[in-house]
Amino acid sequence: MRRRHKQVIIEVSATRHEIAVFENGVLLGHRSVQRSSGETEAEWAEGILALEAEVTAWVAEFDIAGWQTTVVYSGPDTAVLVHDCPVKAGESRAKLAAKIAVSGTISYPIDQNAHGEFCVFKDSSVPEGEEPKFRTLALVDTDATIMSLSLMLERAGLCPTSFVPAQGASLAAAVKMFAEHMAADGARIVLWIGEHSSVIVAGVGERIALARLVPVGTETFVEALARPVGTGEGRVAPLMNREVACELLFTSGIPIPDGGDASSASFDVRAVLPLVQPSLQRLIVELKQSIRFGLDSGVRKHATLLIRGPGSQIPGLKEAIVSGVGLNTDEPSSENHSPIEGIHGDIAAVLALGSRIPALVTREFATQRVVNTTRRALWMGAAMALLAIGADVSDSLSRSSAARQSLEQAASETAPLISMADQKVQVAVAARHGLNHAKARERALLGSTPLYGAVLAALSALTPEEVSLTEIAFAKEGDSAKCTIRGWAVADDEMTETDRF
Repeated sequence: MRRRHKQVIIEVSATRHEIAVFENGVLLGHRSVQRSSGETEAEWAEGILALEAEVTAWVAEFDIAGWQTTVVYSGPDTAVLVHDCPVKAGESRAKLAAKIAVSGTISYPIDQNAHGEFCVFKDSSVPEGEEPKFRTLALVDTDATIMSLSLMLERAGLCPTSFVPAQGASLAAAVKMFAEHMAADGARIVLWIGEHSSVIVAGVGERIALARLVPVGTETFVEALARPVGTGEGRVAPLMNREVACELLFTSGIPIPDGGDASSASFDVRAVLPLVQPSLQRLIVELKQSIRFGLDSGVRKHATLLIRGPGSQIPGLKEAIVSGVGLNTDEPSSENHSPIEGIHGDIAAVLALGSRIPALVTREFATQRVVNTTRRALWMGAAMALLAIGADVSDSLSRSSAARQSLEQAASETAPLISMADQKVQVAVAARHGLNHAKARERALLGSTPLYGAVLAALSALTPEEVSLTEIAFAKEGDSAKCTIRGWAVADDEMTETDRF
């Protein structure tokens, strides 16, 4: 059975809160709440506190308590940039250079707050004389912002896992679009129109020439439509509120005076077009200036423009930009590239990135992650050690069993020999006992008196004819015996002399 993948993405900004709930990539529910525009730090903090009640209600509505949650947000203290570094310096040094570069744009210490560096692109082919470069995305924000968001979501019943600055997500998504659609030998320009800002990525072949943020997004057009209109009598109420302005923007689109009435029937084109024209013109000018300074004149004439992001869903906006910039586009203007229909905020950038999301973590979270990683490594090491011990014990038992079998076989083979040896030892012992018994009987029969007859017989046999024995006397002196022999012997044949002894 396939495991269900549950995901919640929440967008938090000064102007809008949005939630999207997914299961196995399918959108289960979506809600969006427009807020009054506010950009101060106090209004940002108040927005987070107000969001807790909304998220708690969403958790109950969609029954998503405990689900993993990704937060894409636009905060007042966030800093984002793309830094270039030669490939020969290495990826780690490229990240360090990006960290140093982004630290110069903030007023708080980077090492004491949440930051992240991500290599999002590597040049594959460059003109002769140039070096390929890493394009490293650097993000930084205060720990207070990340922790306040995390605390709010935990109190609402969710499990926050990633905190993604909206500008960083837009930059990464635009670079990804360029990598997926870059031309082998031509110039390609990607315009990602986000909610609060847009991203321009331009390059030739498999090399990025520039990647920059532009402070114009869909919310810029919503603000323009909801802004009070000035009259001769002073300021009056706006033509519409933010909810109506957002709905009008994504349903009716940018009014096209010469191309038919694309606006809502409730509003006159002549009243709406002047409201959005300054924002539209600013976006076109930023795009033209970026192309002018980022690409050589020889290649920018034949460059193709690719428009993506939430802004690409606004009817008429693509046509207005292409016409204003004077570039070609190789896709139908009616084609919709939104990952999920109905999602108009920066959640679209997170969805476009998939699993490669540039997320921030606090120092506390990073430390906890190191602790968890170390704990897992220790458990894995202990498990491996137990497996090694088990294998060693098993091997030892196997060897012991083999040795025991060899000994048993040797014992079975030597048992007959041992039996024969035991029998021979018993025979020898019996023979020795018999000999000792015979000696004992002999001593018993003979007693302590010498056998004089045997001695005399031996002397008689040993005595020559010329010797005559006259006396043999035996005497006992203490523990020893004494024998005295007397006789005579003929010295020569004439017996002229006799020796006595």
